[in-house]
Amino acid sequence: GICLASANGARVTNNLLYNNQASDSGGKLARGGGVFAKGLEVYLANNTVVANTAEHGGGVYLANGALYNNIVARNTASGDGGGVYWLGGNAGHNDVWGNTSNDYAAAGSPRPGTDIDANPLFVSSGDPATSYHLQEGSPCIDTGSSTAPGLPDDDFDLQARPQGVSWDIGFDEVPRPSFSVTKGLTGKPV
Repeated sequence: GICLASANGARVTNNLLYNNQASDSGGKLARGGGVFAKGLEVYLANNTVVANTAEHGGGVYLANGALYNNIVARNTASGDGGGVYWLGGNAGHNDVWGNTSNDYAAAGSPRPGTDIDANPLFVSSGDPATSYHLQEGSPCIDTGSSTAPGLPDDDFDLQARPQGVSWDIGFDEVPRPSFSVTKGLTGKPV
């Protein structure tokens, strides 16, 4: 995982953070299995955080900073915040889904109204980076913020963002098919 303790001004984008465990020096579970963020102006944008484990914040432990356009799914916390343990900062336009013991634990802040709670529809085959790409029809396509701080200009595969009407949520931007129209005449004029 990523630990951003007092990492002021850090920008973390387009990462796949999976199968990490936060533990202390004694081997006990700690905070922030995928990401621990506790710095001013820390921007976590367009990451995919899956299958991580911690005591609090199995996916993300956010004490300060900004959390936008991230998929936080299938993480586990032995305490609270299987998906996100949110103490402060700003968040929105995330897909926080299917986490154990709960998706969000917060100190007085409810789940942001712009977040979704839906199966992100991963490809689920191939190497990990390919497996966590989005299928067509994913609820994460075109539902991210286009105005949040720290947004990347491209995705994990260096494909430009956005490809549609808005940023996709997560580390993958699903490419849109391109069409071209060729105008021409065939046959004899009338």
